[in-house]
Amino acid sequence: FFFQAEDGIRDFCLSRGLGDVYKRQEYMGMGNQNDCCGGRKLARPSAFSGIELRMLERSFGYIAGKNASLGGGQLTKSTLSVHFTENPEFGEKMYDWMTIRTKGNAFNVDSFCVLAETLLRGSGDDLCGGELHLERFELFFFISAGIDDISISGLAKRRVSYEEALIFFVELLQTFDVARKANQCQLRETACCAVDGIFGAEVDSIPYTIFSAFIRKRFRRANDVIRDYFSYKMLGTPSRTALLVPWLEKPSKILENRELMRLLELSQETFAKALKLKALFCSDGEATYEEMISSVEKFSGPILFLMNHKEVDGKTFVFGALMSSLWRPKDLLEWEREEDMLFSLTPKFRTFGALWDGGVPLVEKRSDGFGFGVGGRRLWIESTLQKGYVSAEDGFERGWLLPSHILQLNIENFEVWGLTMGSQSVLTPLDALSMINEELKSQKGEDSNVSRILREMRFRAAVRQAFERYDPSHTGHVHVSAVAAILEELMLEGHLGGATNICAVTAKLKSAVDSNGFVFVQTFIETVEECCRV
Repeated sequence: FFFQAEDGIRDFCLSRGLGDVYKRQEYMGMGNQNDCCGGRKLARPSAFSGIELRMLERSFGYIAGKNASLGGGQLTKSTLSVHFTENPEFGEKMYDWMTIRTKGNAFNVDSFCVLAETLLRGSGDDLCGGELHLERFELFFFISAGIDDISISGLAKRRVSYEEALIFFVELLQTFDVARKANQCQLRETACCAVDGIFGAEVDSIPYTIFSAFIRKRFRRANDVIRDYFSYKMLGTPSRTALLVPWLEKPSKILENRELMRLLELSQETFAKALKLKALFCSDGEATYEEMISSVEKFSGPILFLMNHKEVDGKTFVFGALMSSLWRPKDLLEWEREEDMLFSLTPKFRTFGALWDGGVPLVEKRSDGFGFGVGGRRLWIESTLQKGYVSAEDGFERGWLLPSHILQLNIENFEVWGLTMGSQSVLTPLDALSMINEELKSQKGEDSNVSRILREMRFRAAVRQAFERYDPSHTGHVHVSAVAAILEELMLEGHLGGATNICAVTAKLKSAVDSNGFVFVQTFIETVEECCRV
């Protein structure tokens, strides 16, 4: 199936072959039902299925305004700013960045679909005549910094300023915890730690090639996070990875800036799957080394070690280790995954992955203390949990965990946290909101806005589950004859208000069916939410 060029995007380098893409015309012929989308034809096979393209059109109509005709409306700065509530400035910049690349400077449904294809499917690989592969984090940065020239020659000359990098990280970090308002001062402080770890001392700008290499290596989950964030924003579908910062079981003396955990979320897959951090040990006047070892050995999950070193002048450095394997019955702790790492959080965020050799354990535990690296020589903590030392190599990627002049440690606080993982391998936005709501209840009572969003997402999840029962082929729609039964199920499960008129809702849904008598899941959700008190 094909789109012909007319009224659409012309010479748009985000996806060669979709330069002259979408034309509004009647769909000719039946073909595969996955290949049809609202009467459109494609100039080449799309990265989206027909159902997904239809969902994108509906999402576009929702963002543009309820009264905007699908495919006929346009997005504005204000509509994008409102839709990206946690990132309003990025929404405005996305509008500017896209409009200069479209015919008539209009951000219409066609450009919306092309942008989504790159952000969600990564199919804008043959950019600028096929000479450049664009990763999601790169597109995010180009929009954030307002960079127009994304040719190989242009990027080879391009330098990234400190301020551009800082704004990029602030906007990237705001893609987490979309239901929880972040502390903007702490968020900017966290972004400074990330940028300082890349730029070094007294450097105003660095080449783009070096900047992108750092992001690719140190923030390995950036592409996945961006994909899932825009999947949630542009398709309204649950993300495949967590977009939630784990909540702390109790306050931490070290992590007073909770936003710092967002950097670990971007860097490590295991941390991203954690629902909460369980307090296993905290050094105080009565705590002992033996108690710390015992608490770690009893916990059956990944472990986060946190500590801070305090200089004579009062300057503090936060650092630690994140491991996925467990303490063994023997006196050695074996590291089994390359993603396990040592890290520095403040004042510069840096990570050092384990260079694991199957025959050499990288953590050693003795009666006088324990350490990381071959023989514990990379980072050693004495049994007093107050002293230790660091080095620049041995068992992990080379580099200084702390500034090179710091060799002996003066540990002010030492904490051990257990990562409590979800029952599933990934965390959906519904799980995330449930965790946020429970945390708010425990702290200051239930938040009405979070509770409302949670009810809506539970309703939408229940609708999708019901559709799967009546739609075993997973086409994303059911026949109108099943609508009444689905509504009754939702009513019995408590997802609809008691005063809901099932007959009236059914009648309205019947008026929204397609020519073959099918109702799409997104149409069902929007219609019921308009008619009922969810």
